[in-house]
Amino acid sequence: MSTKRTYDNYKSFFDEVNKSNNNKTYHYSYVLLFSFFEDRLTQIFRTQCEIKHGVTPQKHEEKYSNHQKLRSVMAWGIPIGRNQFIGIDNLSKRRNEIIHNALFNIKSVNEGDVELLEKISRYFNKMREKQKKDNPKLFPKNTKTSARDRLRLRFSGSLPSMSSMTMVN
Repeated sequence: MSTKRTYDNYKSFFDEVNKSNNNKTYHYSYVLLFSFFEDRLTQIFRTQCEIKHGVTPQKHEEKYSNHQKLRSVMAWGIPIGRNQFIGIDNLSKRRNEIIHNALFNIKSVNEGDVELLEKISRYFNKMREKQKKDNPKLFPKNTKTSARDRLRLRFSGSLPSMSSMTMVN
């Protein structure tokens, strides 16, 4: 995905979040931000697994809870403080309350919930950006390959020079 496309996606995403906050429809911005938070955490988890083990996580590992993903990331080399664990656990509890009570209390999400979630999301986004910066081999700047590179043959050894070859008629 190109940098321009990613920027445009994030810009439109946060425009929706801001519009929802301005309209005081916090439940919509909360769902959007929670999706963003989980994406950032999942990307950190996948990349850190690849850094530590050289492979992406297995299917069953992808289904870990946010808390377990955070524990794995910490075990694989990114220091995570106790406050982040407490914040994630509180965030998950609050999310569960909101989801399970939505039928009878549609306005249960408040501005404080959204602000806390946005703060945590931005923290994990910064963590993801640092992870990218620290591991440039996993994130090549130019992912486009030229037509010439796509057509170029790959040989395990060097080819003999043309001068050493004799012409056969």
